[in-house]
Amino acid sequence: MMRRVVSAAALLLALPLPHLAAQSAAPEPPTVVRGALGARADSVLRSAAADGFSGVALVARGGEVVLKKGYGLADRAAGTPMTGETVVQIGSNTKDFTTVAILQLHERGRIDVQDPITEYFDGVPADKRSITLWQLLDHRAGFDLHLGGDFEALSREEMVRRALSSRLLFAPDERRSYSNIGYNLLAAVVEKATGQSFDAYVRENILRPLELRNTGHVNAPFARACLARGYQGGQDRGTMAEKAHAADGPYWNLRGSGGMLSTVSDMHRFYQALFTTDRLLKPETRALRFRPQDPQMMAGSDMVFFFLYNREPAAGLDIILATNVAEMPARRVHPQLAAALGLAGPAGPGRQVEISGSPAPDGRRETVTVGGSPGQSGPGAPPRIPDTPAGRAARRYFGAFNQGDPEEMLRFYRERVAPDPQDPRTLDQRVQGALRLYRELGFLTPVAVVSASPTQLALTVRSVQKGEISMVFDVEPSEPFRLTSVRIAEQAVER
Repeated sequence: MMRRVVSAAALLLALPLPHLAAQSAAPEPPTVVRGALGARADSVLRSAAADGFSGVALVARGGEVVLKKGYGLADRAAGTPMTGETVVQIGSNTKDFTTVAILQLHERGRIDVQDPITEYFDGVPADKRSITLWQLLDHRAGFDLHLGGDFEALSREEMVRRALSSRLLFAPDERRSYSNIGYNLLAAVVEKATGQSFDAYVRENILRPLELRNTGHVNAPFARACLARGYQGGQDRGTMAEKAHAADGPYWNLRGSGGMLSTVSDMHRFYQALFTTDRLLKPETRALRFRPQDPQMMAGSDMVFFFLYNREPAAGLDIILATNVAEMPARRVHPQLAAALGLAGPAGPGRQVEISGSPAPDGRRETVTVGGSPGQSGPGAPPRIPDTPAGRAARRYFGAFNQGDPEEMLRFYRERVAPDPQDPRTLDQRVQGALRLYRELGFLTPVAVVSASPTQLALTVRSVQKGEISMVFDVEPSEPFRLTSVRIAEQAVER
């Protein structure tokens, strides 16, 4: 039997949204570059802009914004520059709003995250009756990635019917697989439990309390001039506002899983409220899904636009990057920015970020590791380094090198590098040599495997400062397979 839910018609309330009328106190200036940290971040991003980066960035330390600035063009035809107030697509970061909505309803006793979906949907087939709301939230329900195109005119009833009749990839809770379908179903649960449209619930319970006037779905009256247009292969891919939508928000292949628009300031306010205050969720409820003490990396993309939020509580840093050019996504710029801000490597080497939204023209989806984990494969990601002694040594080398941290480098040399009786340098001198090389090259990202054997690996590597270089790694012929040399081209530069 289904849970009894509110049956009132959806109520769409008019919340003042971006760039319409002055409705709040004196706004933050559109451009902020504050202090040495802001200047360093701005320098990195201006350099990236010269190489094609186009987007908006926000950096905050201890909650204070030290950088908020646009780079490149929001509209090439009109010559409109990106600014700190440009409205951008946030892609799958929409899921964070869906998660908050579900947890709020759980906290208020309207639903329970351990409820099976049979409480909300009729006719659930046997293979799906054990699926819970929590498994939908955690991508553990077994659903495929999506049911079809983001802008297909799909109703809620048809989406539910297709989802329930689809074939699961695995039994519920068996493993994890990223799924937009799960979040489409969660948006339907929000509507069934409240009698409101998903959009209306989010506006009343998240956007309005936080005064996020620059955030919403496309049925909010965003001024066209304030929206960033997307570009791929030199072609104008338009804005979300130009796509087909239902009267009360996105169609159901996108509702709850994507489709929201915002600014970097609004998103910073949202995440600050979520992680550092009780304005959205009580601490015990928030801890179910959002742990303030943990580093966070949340990203979304439709393969043209890319939005990335990185929270590093130990350093007191928040980084937000939004880009509108497919060939220079935020994830490519992030490692350089993170290094400039003094974070270890790409804010923690190898942190995986699942990216979902509209498919690329060839139908590909993307799952990447922000910052360039050498072992990650997939479209636009670093190559899969062979699981050989040399490959494992190379992965460890990148993990230590890209942190640029003397203690980590010293630890690596002690544990992973073979002594060389012909090298007159002390261990400390060798570590200092590696650190000088880090300052000369910057963050290293493998881009291609040239050749591989058990004890030798040749790679093409992209460096921040010098572009693409060739690197050859050699290890001992027997266990423990310590590194004996790292060569750039034919010259041994590190041992």
